[in-house]
Amino acid sequence: MKYPRTVPDPVGGQLSESTLWNLREVAPGLYVGGQVTPIHDGFDTVIDLAGQDDPSYKKFRKVLHWTFTDGLPVPEPLLDAVWDLLQKAQGPVLIHCAEGRSRSVSVAYAMLRRQGQDHEAAYAAVCSTHGPPVPTTFNSVHEWVNHHVP
Repeated sequence: MKYPRTVPDPVGGQLSESTLWNLREVAPGLYVGGQVTPIHDGFDTVIDLAGQDDPSYKKFRKVLHWTFTDGLPVPEPLLDAVWDLLQKAQGPVLIHCAEGRSRSVSVAYAMLRRQGQDHEAAYAAVCSTHGPPVPTTFNSVHEWVNHHVP
């Protein structure tokens, strides 16, 4: 699935690529981004790390809401739950947080490592042009990765 550069904004006008909040495909069928409520169509599963309570979530097969503050470690039970959802997904998966720069990036990085990518490839895939993820959040996934990746 490829997202268009612009999509209709339900309030009027168009959302430009810059207002898609860093939405990008980091692996086939795995997307990270920020608050992208207007463009949720097409996802099988949404992992919401921003704590949104949006009625549009009802159209997805699977939804996981898990709020934690950027700058804190990623909870290991969250990583386990995301991994389980990825294994069951029957279509594209979106992992999103408020800006698509740290929490979603850290979780997606852990999933790519679990799928067998090395550090350099996974890091290059998830990091955006808007700067690196918050170190405390990003670095916290390494223990989970080390436990699950041979």
